[in-house]
This record gives sequence, C-alpha cells and structure tokens, in this order.
Amino acid sequence: LNADKPFDRFVVEQLAGDLLPAAGRDERTGTGFLALGSLAIVGGGRDQFRLDRADDQIDVASRAFLGLTVACARCHDHKTDPIGTRDYYALAGVF
Repeated sequence: LNADKPFDRFVVEQLAGDLLPAAGRDERTGTGFLALGSLAIVGGGRDQFRLDRADDQIDVASRAFLGLTVACARCHDHKTDPIGTRDYYALAGVF
C-alpha cells in the first residue's frame, strides 16, 4: 500500500497469492494470511481440525475485508444478518 498498490490487488495477493503467476522482482505476495492461525491441534481428529481451520479463515477474512462477523453462521441463521448458513458453507467450500 505504501507503494501505491491498489487495494483490490493487495486483497487478491493476501487471499489467493499462491494461485497468481510468479511474482516479479518488485512484487511480494502474501501467502501466509490464511495459513497462520490460533488453532489448537489437540482433540477432535483431522476432520474437526479442517472444519475449525476453515471456520477461522472465514472469520478472519470476513472481519478484515467485509467488516462482518460471520462465524456464528456456522451453526445458525440470524434474522438480520446478511450471511446465513447457506452462504457460510459456500464460503467454507472455497476455503
């Protein structure tokens, strides 16, 4: 951002930088945004860990880029929230 990089390009690099063509000499792609997290590795098994990791990624990305807390849609809909469980699990399929 300090080098006048457009914000939409910055977001793409953070969320899908590993899918972009190889970065040039002056570009650096942030691929750690979704890889880093604060998940406990104990209990629940591999499937539960994958679900919790996707939940954490959805929560962090939605808070950072949408200004919304979406994590509660994992379990239930709220009447006034713009993202329901159907949308949540569509996002989970991507993450």
